[in-house]
Amino acid sequence: MQTTERVNSIYQRLMERTEGLHNMTKSINEARNSISSGDMVALYNAKMEANLAFDRLRAAKKIRDVKKQILRSM
Repeated sequence: MQTTERVNSIYQRLMERTEGLHNMTKSINEARNSISSGDMVALYNAKMEANLAFDRLRAAKKIRDVKKQILRSM
């Protein structure tokens, strides 16, 4: 009987968590649907600008590293 009770308890917790995940997914989808197309464009542009900034930062770090290597080799 104990094993059956444990299995039922585990199953119940799993179902509660699944329901919680379903509710979160539903909330995310509702929020996504409430964003206007103008806001989506603004978010996309901000994302692209952030990606460009990270690319520039990576390039600057590479230049700095190469500069250090050149100075060390002299």
